[in-house]
Amino acid sequence: MLSALHIHLVFVTKNRGVLTGKHIRYLNGISGKVCSDFGAVLAERNGQDDHVHLLAGYPPKACVATLADSLNEVSARPSAPGTAQAAAC
Repeated sequence: MLSALHIHLVFVTKNRGVLTGKHIRYLNGISGKVCSDFGAVLAERNGQDDHVHLLAGYPPKACVATLADSLNEVSARPSAPGTAQAAAC
């Protein structure tokens, strides 16, 4: 049986803070890496000033909850784009 599984995630900033283009580019890059670590493909991504949408295709063997938790974890790190800590992620 062939299957195409996708997950649509929306991440909202804490206290509805504002995301700049720099933040969104950072989140796009790191979320793409997390998806590839799970064998998933980040199909689409889009950001607004207070939230980011991710659409990822994932293989049946991937645990969706673990993928979502990992994406949430890296997006919640207190490192700002352009800092040494952010570059190490």
